[in-house]
Amino acid sequence: LALRAMQPVHLAPFNQGGGSWRGQAPSCRGRRPSTNPSPRSAGCIGSTAIVGCLAGRSSQRKLRRGRSLQAAHAEDRASSWATQLLKCLSVGVAAATLFVCATNPRIEYPWGVLWIAAPTALFMAPGAALLACNLIESPADLSQAKGEGKRIAAVLVGDSLTHGSISANYVDVLQDRYQGYGEGGFVNAGVNMRASGEVPLELLAEAASLRPTHGVVVLLGTNDVLRALALLPPLRPSPRAFIQKYSATLREIAERLRAEGTAVTLVSAPILGEDLKSIPCRMMRLAARAARRVASTIPGCRYAPLYEATAARLQDLQGAGLAPQPFSPLVSLALLCQLPWQLYAQGISLDTLRRERNFGLTVDLVHFAEEFAEIAADVITKTLELPRGSPGAQTEEKT
Repeated sequence: LALRAMQPVHLAPFNQGGGSWRGQAPSCRGRRPSTNPSPRSAGCIGSTAIVGCLAGRSSQRKLRRGRSLQAAHAEDRASSWATQLLKCLSVGVAAATLFVCATNPRIEYPWGVLWIAAPTALFMAPGAALLACNLIESPADLSQAKGEGKRIAAVLVGDSLTHGSISANYVDVLQDRYQGYGEGGFVNAGVNMRASGEVPLELLAEAASLRPTHGVVVLLGTNDVLRALALLPPLRPSPRAFIQKYSATLREIAERLRAEGTAVTLVSAPILGEDLKSIPCRMMRLAARAARRVASTIPGCRYAPLYEATAARLQDLQGAGLAPQPFSPLVSLALLCQLPWQLYAQGISLDTLRRERNFGLTVDLVHFAEEFAEIAADVITKTLELPRGSPGAQTEEKT
C-alpha cells in the first residue's frame, strides 16, 4: 500500500508470446515494449520489479481485460484510494491505541502497543477502505469547477451511484462523450451514503452559482430505501409515510434550485436488488413514481426515468435466463466490504465481479457494473436533450 500510494506504476505486457509480464516504470510510459529490451528499458523494468511482484495475478487479469470508459482514471484513483486508506488507518489506529494506553496502566512497552495496534488495524480495515473511497477526488468536482470558472453543462448531485468510486461512474461516461464540448463538461457532486435529506443547502447554492447551461441533475433515493429497510418491522415507516417524506424532500431540493433560476432534472433511483417482485424493488418503483409526480408539478423541472430503464434491462436479462436475485442486507454488506479491496488493491473490474457473482447489472445488489453507466448516461442525455457527441466531433464527421 505504501508503494502504491507513493506513485502509481503502469504495467504493460512485455513478452506476450512467452506469457511473461513485467512492470513498466513511468519513465518508460508511451514506449512500446519490445522482446529485446535495451539496457535503459531493462533498468526501468528492474526499478519496478517489487511492485510488479506485488501486483501478481490480478495485474495480469487487469491487463488482459483492457480499459473501459469508466476505468479511464483507474490508476490515479487506485493511488488516491491507497493514500486515503493509509491516512484513515493511521489516524484511527493511533487514536484507539493512545486511548487504550492512556486508560490501561498494565500495558508493557513496546510490545504491548503492537498487540493493541495490530488487531485494531485489522478491525478497522473494512470501514477505512469504504471511507477512503468517499475521499477519492473526482476528475471534475464542485470545488475544481468553481475555481476554474468555466462554463458547465450540468452539475450532478447524488450518492455513491453518482460519486462513482464503488459503482460504475456515469459522470465519466458523460464527460468522455462530450470531451470537446464547449460548455466545460459535467461536475460530479456525489457523496457516498448520501440520502435525499442530507443534501447541504450550501451545496445547492454553489451548484446554482456555477450557472450550468443544462441545470442540476439530482439522483437520490437508494439510501433512503436502504435505511427504511434496515429498521425493524415495528419501527419501519409505512410505504405511504416513506413516499410522503421522500416526495417532500425532493420538492424542497427542486424548489430551492428553481428559486436560484436553475433548471432541475430529477432522476429516479435505479433498481435495488435484481428481483423486480421483491419489496426493495417495489419501494424503488414507488420512489420513481413519486419523483415523476414532483417533477410534473414544478415548472422548469424534468424527470429522467432511470428506474424504468434499469428495470427494462433487467427484464431482458432475466428473459434470457438470468436468475432473480432479491436484495439481502447481509449478503450486500459482505460483498460491499470486499469491493474496495477488489477494485483498488487487486485491480479487478466491476464487470468481472458482476460475472463472477452471477449478477445481471449490479456487483453487490446495490452498486452497479459498467453497463449501468451507459444506461444512465443515455437516459440523462435524452432528458437533457444533449447532442450525441461534441461539436468538434460532429464537425470532423461532416468533413
